[in-house]
Amino acid sequence: MRTKLLAEAQLGGHVHAGIEENGAGEIQREIRARSAVVAAICYLSWKTAQLDFNYSISNYPRTVRDLIAEAIPWTLGLLGMTTLLSFGIGTFLARCWHGRGRRAGCDM
Repeated sequence: MRTKLLAEAQLGGHVHAGIEENGAGEIQREIRARSAVVAAICYLSWKTAQLDFNYSISNYPRTVRDLIAEAIPWTLGLLGMTTLLSFGIGTFLARCWHGRGRRAGCDM
């Protein structure tokens, strides 16, 4: 078996013969499965870091990057407006609530 492994190692290929006989086949399959998962996670992380999301499924000829670029101004505008409105309404209501007994709030 040693000569067979050395001959395969010199060829540069993977050695599968004889490994299952020793019970290491299951371990080898587990290592391959885990390395495939790690490789997929690394690939997706790299694509996400590059903002390369490929083509959209619902709007096929357009890329996802173009769709996100089109939606960002609306998203930031709505976020800004709701933040200002909630701050203003919250400040007004807090002043009314705490100023009820002191006559220093809104006159309701």
